[in-house]
Amino acid sequence: MTRAAACRLLVLLALGAPGCAIESFRLGDHPRPTAELTPEVAARFDYAPLEPARLERLAVDEPAARVWSGSLSVRLHDDPEPVPVQFEYWQARSVRRGQKAPAIVITPILGGGRSLAVSHCRAFTEAGMHAVLVERGTKVLSKGWQVEEVERQVRRAVVGRRGIVDWLERQPEVDPERMGAFGISMGGILTSVLLATEPRLASGVIALAGGDVPGIISRSEEGRLVTWRETKSRELGVDEAGVERLLRAALASDPASMAPFVDPRRVLFVSTRWDDVVPSRNQVLLWEALGRPQRYDLPAGHYSGIIFLPWVMNQAVRWLDRRFRFAGGAT
Repeated sequence: MTRAAACRLLVLLALGAPGCAIESFRLGDHPRPTAELTPEVAARFDYAPLEPARLERLAVDEPAARVWSGSLSVRLHDDPEPVPVQFEYWQARSVRRGQKAPAIVITPILGGGRSLAVSHCRAFTEAGMHAVLVERGTKVLSKGWQVEEVERQVRRAVVGRRGIVDWLERQPEVDPERMGAFGISMGGILTSVLLATEPRLASGVIALAGGDVPGIISRSEEGRLVTWRETKSRELGVDEAGVERLLRAALASDPASMAPFVDPRRVLFVSTRWDDVVPSRNQVLLWEALGRPQRYDLPAGHYSGIIFLPWVMNQAVRWLDRRFRFAGGAT
């Protein structure tokens, strides 16, 4: 069975129950204006390259891509520690020598195995787009993270991906006017901040992500988030509501506060209707802060939404392809 056929079958099965339709929200004819990035916010994400990218060809047989393991490092301007970035570069085989093609920066989910991330890379390279899978690196929200560490790690993750964009735009097979980003869950949260700070990314797909990260951590039923907030509550001698207040005061770069710097025409947004990991109301909050871009709302929870993944990837590829048909991603 082909990927497209499997996609149609899974969605038809999922939509068999009453009230389980995918809702579609179209971007309005007059999207809200995009705020200009302020000097103060831009300074938070100022960085410098430290080590140029090093690539090593992997012994991976992918019909649609040549796969390379890569690494580079950058430095956040006010952080003494370098930001090491490990990534995989999936170079689309369909792009002939001398041609240029789009490239997508992929940020994976908080947990999950390699197979899910690989499925994203395959979907894009099968469509003739190069893909960069940026590895998670640090263990997000480990027990040792203090409240202030969340802001620092968001900024480190974003500048690491900006270093990837630096590298991509110098590759002869990449069209620098047709670069984009893709992320689901935690990957979507980081992608929304990346789009706010990186104008070289013409378009982005954000899925199952939300705004007000302190609220997400306080209400989420994801095990790692529950453990972190309970640990901080004991360490700081406050209740979990107190942890939320402290985190809200410390997290300057929340996706909702960064969203006004994103052009809603650059975004495809995918949400889940019954989500208790990234609560649905937080997903709607981010969507509204982003200027209500085109959105698909899935009749699923966070993990049950996996049955829609082939459909979501199909929509993401089609949407990005339409965007990239015009120089600079113009609509």
